[in-house]
Amino acid sequence: MMRFSVVVLAVLWTGGLAVAQPSGAQVQAAQEFFTRGNTAYNLGHFDEAAELFEKAYEAWPQPEFLYNIAQSYRLGVHCKKALHFYKRFRSLMDQGTGTPLSSKKREEVERFIAELTECVANADRTAVAQPDTIVKPQSTPPGATPPAPIPEPAPKAEPKDNDGGDEVVRQPEHVSPQRVVARLTGGVAMISAGDLSIPVQPVIGLIGGYPIHLAPLTLELGAALSYTPLPYMVMDE
Repeated sequence: MMRFSVVVLAVLWTGGLAVAQPSGAQVQAAQEFFTRGNTAYNLGHFDEAAELFEKAYEAWPQPEFLYNIAQSYRLGVHCKKALHFYKRFRSLMDQGTGTPLSSKKREEVERFIAELTECVANADRTAVAQPDTIVKPQSTPPGATPPAPIPEPAPKAEPKDNDGGDEVVRQPEHVSPQRVVARLTGGVAMISAGDLSIPVQPVIGLIGGYPIHLAPLTLELGAALSYTPLPYMVMDE
């Protein structure tokens, strides 16, 4: 007995479910900016580190980069910018964008926000304060040696928190997108079975699989189910 079928109707429906993920080039660019920013941070070049972490966030917007930006601006004594990025980091973490904050890390971020809020307020008050008097510079007699300028005190180094407050948060690992492909097909089949005359029969098929990309091909591992009715006669019935 010989049996064959011909599908003449094209695919009726295809569907897929995927999680939006950044491209490999975006993730690689973010990793490169992160590495350069981490080096600048360790060398104490906090303004440069903040700029590089911002570029990493532009390439791959992960909330951990916002924390690194805030840390760099805080140590670079840019209170207003640091306050902004700490608040954005806290807001995104509360929305479930990243890994939930531990109680210890949340207390640290809240403390930084409180300190920087006071720093910004003090800076604003100082900026609008008017001087009571002006000081006339003293003239130096001819031939006299001008007094040596009083050196400004060196900025006090900010102590490193025992809870890791000055550390740079490692970037999250890239997660590959998950996708399942499903197809529903339909058509007709012409069946030959000896000298029996079988009319054209409908064919339907359901195919599902998980795609694996092997350039230049894509393999779909899964299962396929097809159905074709096969009528027959026994004693003229």
